[in-house]
Amino acid sequence: MKKIALVTPYFYPVIGGTQTVVINLAKQLKKKGYYVEILTPKVKPNSKKFDVYDGIKVVRHSRIPNKALNEIWFQLEILPYLRKFDIVQVFHPYFSLAGYLSKIIMGKKFLINMIGWDNYNQSKSTYIDKIVKFFSERCDLLFTSSDDLIMRAKKQYIRKKPIKIPHGISIPENKKASIDIRKKYGVEKKLLYIYVGRLAQIKNPMILLRAWKEIKDKDVFFLIIGDGELRNKMEQYIKANNLTNIKLTGFISNKELESAFRSADVLVHYSSYESFGLSMLEGMSYKLPVIATDTGAIPEIVTSDVGILIPLNNEKKLAEAIIAMKKNHASYAKAGFEKAKKYQWKNIAIEYIKYY
Repeated sequence: MKKIALVTPYFYPVIGGTQTVVINLAKQLKKKGYYVEILTPKVKPNSKKFDVYDGIKVVRHSRIPNKALNEIWFQLEILPYLRKFDIVQVFHPYFSLAGYLSKIIMGKKFLINMIGWDNYNQSKSTYIDKIVKFFSERCDLLFTSSDDLIMRAKKQYIRKKPIKIPHGISIPENKKASIDIRKKYGVEKKLLYIYVGRLAQIKNPMILLRAWKEIKDKDVFFLIIGDGELRNKMEQYIKANNLTNIKLTGFISNKELESAFRSADVLVHYSSYESFGLSMLEGMSYKLPVIATDTGAIPEIVTSDVGILIPLNNEKKLAEAIIAMKKNHASYAKAGFEKAKKYQWKNIAIEYIKYY
Protein backbone atom coordinates (compact mmCIF):
# COMPACT_ATOMS: atom_id res chain seq x y z
CA MET A 1 0.00 0.00 0.00
CA LYS A 2 1.47 3.33 -1.07
CA LYS A 3 1.36 6.12 1.48
CA ILE A 4 0.55 9.62 0.26
CA ALA A 5 0.93 12.95 2.06
CA LEU A 6 -1.25 15.76 0.73
CA VAL A 7 0.34 19.03 1.85
CA THR A 8 -1.82 22.14 1.70
CA PRO A 9 -1.60 25.69 3.08
CA TYR A 10 -5.40 25.79 3.51
CA PHE A 11 -7.83 23.33 5.03
CA TYR A 12 -11.12 23.34 6.91
CA PRO A 13 -12.56 25.21 8.72
CA VAL A 14 -11.36 27.66 6.06
CA ILE A 15 -13.69 27.43 3.05
CA GLY A 16 -12.28 27.45 -0.47
CA GLY A 17 -11.41 25.50 -3.59
CA THR A 18 -8.12 24.09 -2.36
CA GLN A 19 -9.71 22.47 0.68
CA THR A 20 -12.45 20.93 -1.44
CA VAL A 21 -9.97 19.45 -3.91
CA VAL A 22 -7.72 18.03 -1.20
CA ILE A 23 -10.40 16.28 0.87
CA ASN A 24 -12.21 14.80 -2.13
CA LEU A 25 -9.01 13.49 -3.70
CA ALA A 26 -8.01 12.04 -0.32
CA LYS A 27 -11.32 10.21 0.07
CA GLN A 28 -11.17 8.73 -3.42
CA LEU A 29 -7.56 7.58 -2.96
CA LYS A 30 -8.53 5.93 0.32
CA LYS A 31 -11.31 4.06 -1.47
CA LYS A 32 -8.74 2.84 -3.99
CA GLY A 33 -6.58 1.36 -1.22
CA TYR A 34 -4.03 4.13 -0.63
CA TYR A 35 -3.05 5.39 2.83
CA VAL A 36 -3.56 9.17 2.87
CA GLU A 37 -2.93 11.95 5.37
CA ILE A 38 -3.46 15.70 5.00
CA LEU A 39 -0.74 17.99 6.40
CA THR A 40 -1.64 21.63 6.95
CA PRO A 41 -0.82 24.58 9.26
CA LYS A 42 -2.98 25.15 12.32
CA VAL A 43 -5.79 27.63 11.77
CA LYS A 44 -5.55 28.72 15.41
CA PRO A 45 -2.73 28.21 17.92
CA ASN A 46 -4.94 25.95 20.04
CA SER A 47 -6.08 23.73 17.14
CA LYS A 48 -5.62 20.00 17.67
CA LYS A 49 -2.45 18.61 16.11
CA PHE A 50 -4.12 15.34 15.09
CA ASP A 51 -7.66 15.24 13.81
CA VAL A 52 -9.92 13.21 11.53
CA TYR A 53 -11.96 15.00 8.90
CA ASP A 54 -14.48 13.04 6.84
CA GLY A 55 -12.58 9.82 7.52
CA ILE A 56 -9.12 11.23 6.64
CA LYS A 57 -6.36 11.85 9.18
CA VAL A 58 -5.37 15.52 9.34
CA VAL A 59 -2.10 16.61 10.92
CA ARG A 60 -2.01 20.30 11.81
CA HIS A 61 1.45 21.65 12.54
CA SER A 62 2.50 24.66 14.55
CA ARG A 63 2.00 28.33 13.89
CA ILE A 64 4.38 30.95 15.19
CA PRO A 65 3.66 34.66 15.85
CA ASN A 66 5.95 35.88 13.06
CA LYS A 67 3.79 35.66 9.92
CA ALA A 68 6.74 36.03 7.56
CA LEU A 69 8.50 33.00 9.05
CA ASN A 70 5.42 30.90 9.72
CA GLU A 71 5.36 29.02 6.41
CA ILE A 72 9.09 28.25 6.55
CA TRP A 73 8.66 26.98 10.12
CA PHE A 74 5.81 24.75 9.00
CA GLN A 75 7.85 23.30 6.15
CA LEU A 76 10.80 22.47 8.40
CA GLU A 77 8.56 20.99 11.08
CA ILE A 78 6.80 18.56 8.74
CA LEU A 79 9.98 17.38 6.98
CA PRO A 80 10.86 14.58 9.46
CA TYR A 81 7.20 13.47 9.44
CA LEU A 82 7.34 12.93 5.68
CA ARG A 83 9.69 9.92 6.10
CA LYS A 84 6.68 7.59 6.47
CA PHE A 85 5.27 8.46 3.02
CA ASP A 86 6.10 7.27 -0.48
CA ILE A 87 4.58 10.25 -2.28
CA VAL A 88 4.44 13.91 -1.21
CA GLN A 89 1.85 15.85 -3.19
CA VAL A 90 1.83 19.61 -2.57
CA PHE A 91 -1.01 22.00 -3.37
CA HIS A 92 0.33 25.44 -4.41
CA PRO A 93 3.90 25.54 -5.83
CA TYR A 94 5.14 28.18 -3.38
CA PHE A 95 4.32 25.80 -0.50
CA SER A 96 6.76 23.15 -1.69
CA LEU A 97 9.93 23.46 0.41
CA ALA A 98 9.28 20.33 2.48
CA GLY A 99 8.22 18.35 -0.60
CA TYR A 100 11.39 19.36 -2.43
CA LEU A 101 13.63 18.53 0.54
CA SER A 102 11.88 15.16 0.98
CA LYS A 103 12.86 14.33 -2.59
CA ILE A 104 16.48 15.45 -2.21
CA ILE A 105 17.11 13.98 1.25
CA MET A 106 14.75 11.00 1.41
CA GLY A 107 14.15 10.10 -2.23
CA LYS A 108 10.38 10.69 -2.02
CA LYS A 109 8.27 11.17 -5.13
CA PHE A 110 7.49 14.91 -5.17
CA LEU A 111 4.38 16.13 -6.98
CA ILE A 112 2.93 19.63 -7.26
CA ASN A 113 -0.60 20.75 -8.07
CA MET A 114 -0.69 24.20 -9.65
CA ILE A 115 -3.81 25.25 -7.82
CA GLY A 116 -4.82 28.70 -6.70
CA TRP A 117 -2.55 30.80 -8.90
CA ASP A 118 -4.52 33.84 -7.76
CA ASN A 119 -3.21 33.51 -4.20
CA TYR A 120 0.37 34.28 -5.04
CA ASN A 121 0.25 35.91 -8.47
CA GLN A 122 -1.67 38.97 -7.27
CA SER A 123 1.36 40.27 -5.38
CA LYS A 124 3.30 40.70 -8.65
CA SER A 125 6.35 39.66 -6.65
CA THR A 126 9.45 38.66 -8.60
CA TYR A 127 10.60 36.80 -5.47
CA ILE A 128 7.42 34.69 -5.41
CA ASP A 129 7.73 34.07 -9.17
CA LYS A 130 11.22 32.70 -8.65
CA ILE A 131 10.03 30.39 -5.85
CA VAL A 132 7.19 29.06 -8.02
CA LYS A 133 9.52 28.52 -10.97
CA PHE A 134 12.20 26.84 -8.82
CA PHE A 135 9.93 24.23 -7.25
CA SER A 136 7.78 23.69 -10.35
CA GLU A 137 10.82 22.72 -12.39
CA ARG A 138 12.24 20.40 -9.72
CA CYS A 139 9.19 18.31 -8.86
CA ASP A 140 8.74 14.88 -10.41
CA LEU A 141 5.34 15.74 -11.86
CA LEU A 142 3.49 19.02 -12.23
CA PHE A 143 -0.32 18.88 -12.39
CA THR A 144 -2.64 21.61 -13.61
CA SER A 145 -6.41 21.80 -13.79
CA SER A 146 -6.95 24.09 -16.78
CA ASP A 147 -5.62 25.37 -20.08
CA ASP A 148 -5.35 28.80 -18.49
CA LEU A 149 -2.86 27.50 -15.91
CA ILE A 150 -0.80 25.85 -18.64
CA MET A 151 -0.63 29.18 -20.44
CA ARG A 152 0.43 30.99 -17.25
CA ALA A 153 3.14 28.42 -16.57
CA LYS A 154 4.57 29.06 -20.03
CA LYS A 155 4.49 32.81 -19.42
CA GLN A 156 6.60 32.29 -16.30
CA TYR A 157 9.06 30.28 -18.39
CA ILE A 158 8.44 27.07 -16.45
CA ARG A 159 10.08 24.46 -18.62
CA LYS A 160 8.42 21.38 -17.12
CA LYS A 161 5.33 20.42 -19.11
CA PRO A 162 2.23 20.32 -16.86
CA ILE A 163 -0.18 17.38 -16.87
CA LYS A 164 -3.77 18.57 -17.15
CA ILE A 165 -6.19 16.86 -14.77
CA PRO A 166 -9.33 18.87 -13.97
CA HIS A 167 -10.75 19.10 -10.49
CA GLY A 168 -13.77 17.01 -9.72
CA ILE A 169 -17.08 17.10 -7.93
CA SER A 170 -19.39 14.58 -6.35
CA ILE A 171 -22.87 14.58 -7.82
CA PRO A 172 -25.17 15.04 -4.82
CA GLU A 173 -28.02 12.66 -4.13
CA ASN A 174 -31.43 13.86 -5.17
CA LYS A 175 -32.89 14.64 -1.77
CA LYS A 176 -34.23 17.54 0.25
CA ALA A 177 -31.97 19.85 2.26
CA SER A 178 -31.37 18.59 5.81
CA ILE A 179 -31.50 22.17 7.13
CA ASP A 180 -34.30 24.50 6.06
CA ILE A 181 -32.12 27.40 4.91
CA ARG A 182 -35.03 29.32 3.47
CA LYS A 183 -36.92 29.21 6.76
CA LYS A 184 -33.80 30.07 8.75
CA TYR A 185 -33.29 33.31 6.82
CA GLY A 186 -36.95 34.05 6.14
CA VAL A 187 -36.76 33.72 2.37
CA GLU A 188 -39.29 30.94 1.72
CA LYS A 189 -40.85 32.62 -1.31
CA LYS A 190 -37.87 34.54 -2.70
CA LEU A 191 -35.42 33.71 -5.46
CA LEU A 192 -32.24 32.83 -3.57
CA TYR A 193 -28.83 33.82 -4.92
CA ILE A 194 -25.70 32.56 -3.11
CA TYR A 195 -21.96 33.20 -3.12
CA VAL A 196 -19.61 30.62 -1.56
CA GLY A 197 -15.95 31.39 -0.88
CA ARG A 198 -13.41 33.60 0.85
CA LEU A 199 -14.23 37.23 1.55
CA ALA A 200 -10.96 38.42 0.06
CA GLN A 201 -10.05 41.16 -2.38
CA ILE A 202 -9.35 38.71 -5.20
CA LYS A 203 -12.99 37.54 -4.98
CA ASN A 204 -14.41 41.10 -5.23
CA PRO A 205 -17.15 40.76 -2.60
CA MET A 206 -17.50 44.54 -2.30
CA ILE A 207 -18.46 44.74 -5.97
CA LEU A 208 -21.12 42.12 -5.26
CA LEU A 209 -22.55 44.37 -2.56
CA ARG A 210 -22.48 47.49 -4.71
CA ALA A 211 -24.24 45.70 -7.56
CA TRP A 212 -26.79 44.19 -5.19
CA LYS A 213 -27.52 47.64 -3.82
CA GLU A 214 -28.95 48.54 -7.23
CA ILE A 215 -31.38 45.60 -7.21
CA LYS A 216 -34.77 46.99 -6.20
CA ASP A 217 -36.67 43.72 -6.60
CA LYS A 218 -38.00 42.64 -3.20
CA ASP A 219 -38.51 39.04 -4.34
CA VAL A 220 -34.79 38.17 -4.38
CA PHE A 221 -32.32 37.47 -1.58
CA PHE A 222 -28.52 37.14 -1.51
CA LEU A 223 -26.76 34.77 0.90
CA ILE A 224 -22.98 35.28 1.12
CA ILE A 225 -21.30 32.22 2.61
CA GLY A 226 -17.71 32.35 3.85
CA ASP A 227 -15.37 34.54 5.83
CA GLY A 228 -12.24 36.58 5.38
CA GLU A 229 -10.49 39.88 5.90
CA LEU A 230 -13.23 41.93 4.20
CA ARG A 231 -16.10 40.72 6.35
CA ASN A 232 -16.13 43.70 8.74
CA LYS A 233 -15.99 46.14 5.83
CA MET A 234 -18.86 44.32 4.14
CA GLU A 235 -21.00 44.34 7.29
CA GLN A 236 -20.41 48.08 7.67
CA TYR A 237 -21.44 48.66 4.05
CA ILE A 238 -24.63 46.61 4.47
CA LYS A 239 -25.54 48.57 7.59
CA ALA A 240 -24.66 51.96 6.12
CA ASN A 241 -26.80 51.32 3.04
CA ASN A 242 -29.63 49.64 4.92
CA LEU A 243 -29.54 46.50 2.74
CA THR A 244 -32.20 44.12 4.02
CA ASN A 245 -32.23 41.51 1.23
CA ILE A 246 -28.74 40.19 1.94
CA LYS A 247 -27.01 38.17 4.69
CA LEU A 248 -23.40 37.27 5.54
CA THR A 249 -23.27 33.85 7.20
CA GLY A 250 -19.55 33.53 8.03
CA PHE A 251 -18.19 29.99 8.26
CA ILE A 252 -20.90 27.34 8.27
CA SER A 253 -20.87 23.57 8.68
CA ASN A 254 -20.66 21.22 5.70
CA LYS A 255 -24.21 20.14 6.46
CA GLU A 256 -25.49 23.70 6.28
CA LEU A 257 -23.38 24.43 3.19
CA GLU A 258 -24.90 21.45 1.38
CA SER A 259 -28.36 22.63 2.42
CA ALA A 260 -27.58 26.09 1.05
CA PHE A 261 -26.65 24.62 -2.34
CA ARG A 262 -29.84 22.54 -2.33
CA SER A 263 -31.99 25.51 -1.38
CA ALA A 264 -30.52 28.14 -3.71
CA ASP A 265 -31.67 29.16 -7.18
CA VAL A 266 -28.57 30.90 -8.57
CA LEU A 267 -24.82 30.90 -7.81
CA VAL A 268 -22.92 34.20 -8.16
CA HIS A 269 -19.11 34.23 -8.31
CA TYR A 270 -17.43 37.54 -9.18
CA SER A 271 -13.75 36.68 -8.82
CA SER A 272 -10.84 38.53 -10.44
CA TYR A 273 -9.28 35.19 -11.28
CA GLU A 274 -9.87 31.46 -10.90
CA SER A 275 -7.42 28.78 -11.92
CA PHE A 276 -10.31 26.37 -12.48
CA GLY A 277 -13.74 27.38 -11.20
CA LEU A 278 -14.53 24.60 -8.75
CA SER A 279 -17.24 26.40 -6.78
CA MET A 280 -19.09 27.08 -10.03
CA LEU A 281 -18.88 23.42 -11.03
CA GLU A 282 -20.19 22.48 -7.57
CA GLY A 283 -23.10 24.84 -8.05
CA MET A 284 -23.88 23.26 -11.40
CA SER A 285 -23.92 19.82 -9.76
CA TYR A 286 -26.79 21.12 -7.60
CA LYS A 287 -28.57 22.34 -10.76
CA LEU A 288 -27.71 25.99 -10.14
CA PRO A 289 -27.14 28.38 -13.04
CA VAL A 290 -24.05 30.55 -12.66
CA ILE A 291 -23.22 34.25 -12.94
CA ALA A 292 -19.44 34.72 -13.13
CA THR A 293 -16.63 36.81 -14.58
CA ASP A 294 -15.06 36.03 -17.95
CA THR A 295 -11.53 35.78 -16.53
CA GLY A 296 -8.92 33.06 -16.00
CA ALA A 297 -10.19 29.52 -16.43
CA ILE A 298 -13.80 30.39 -15.62
CA PRO A 299 -14.93 30.38 -19.30
CA GLU A 300 -13.63 26.80 -19.57
CA ILE A 301 -16.32 25.80 -17.06
CA VAL A 302 -19.04 28.43 -17.38
CA THR A 303 -20.01 28.35 -21.04
CA SER A 304 -22.92 30.31 -22.48
CA ASP A 305 -25.35 27.40 -22.10
CA VAL A 306 -24.85 27.05 -18.32
CA GLY A 307 -24.68 30.65 -17.15
CA ILE A 308 -23.91 34.29 -17.79
CA LEU A 309 -20.35 35.62 -18.06
CA ILE A 310 -19.76 39.31 -17.44
CA PRO A 311 -16.71 41.62 -17.59
CA LEU A 312 -14.64 42.25 -14.49
CA ASN A 313 -15.17 45.49 -12.54
CA ASN A 314 -18.55 46.20 -14.11
CA GLU A 315 -21.19 46.60 -11.43
CA LYS A 316 -23.84 47.61 -13.98
CA LYS A 317 -23.40 44.43 -16.03
CA LEU A 318 -23.45 42.36 -12.85
CA ALA A 319 -26.73 43.91 -11.72
CA GLU A 320 -28.20 43.35 -15.19
CA ALA A 321 -27.16 39.69 -15.13
CA ILE A 322 -28.75 39.19 -11.71
CA ILE A 323 -32.03 40.56 -13.02
CA ALA A 324 -31.83 38.59 -16.29
CA MET A 325 -31.16 35.34 -14.44
CA LYS A 326 -34.46 35.64 -12.61
CA LYS A 327 -36.27 34.85 -15.87
CA ASN A 328 -33.91 32.29 -17.39
CA HIS A 329 -32.38 30.31 -14.52
CA ALA A 330 -34.23 27.03 -15.20
CA SER A 331 -32.82 26.47 -18.71
CA TYR A 332 -29.26 27.22 -17.60
CA ALA A 333 -29.61 24.84 -14.65
CA LYS A 334 -30.41 21.78 -16.76
CA ALA A 335 -27.44 22.24 -19.10
CA GLY A 336 -25.10 22.92 -16.18
CA PHE A 337 -26.06 19.73 -14.41
CA GLU A 338 -25.36 17.64 -17.52
CA LYS A 339 -21.93 19.24 -17.82
CA ALA A 340 -21.13 18.72 -14.13
CA LYS A 341 -21.71 14.96 -14.42
CA LYS A 342 -18.60 14.73 -16.61
CA TYR A 343 -16.36 15.88 -13.72
CA GLN A 344 -17.04 13.28 -11.02
CA TRP A 345 -14.22 12.69 -8.50
CA LYS A 346 -14.29 8.91 -8.90
CA ASN A 347 -13.07 9.41 -12.47
CA ILE A 348 -10.64 12.24 -11.70
CA ALA A 349 -8.88 10.17 -9.00
CA ILE A 350 -8.18 7.41 -11.54
CA GLU A 351 -6.31 9.94 -13.69
CA TYR A 352 -4.02 10.80 -10.74
CA ILE A 353 -3.44 7.14 -9.90
CA LYS A 354 -1.99 6.58 -13.38
CA TYR A 355 0.95 8.77 -12.34
CA TYR A 356 1.51 7.46 -8.80
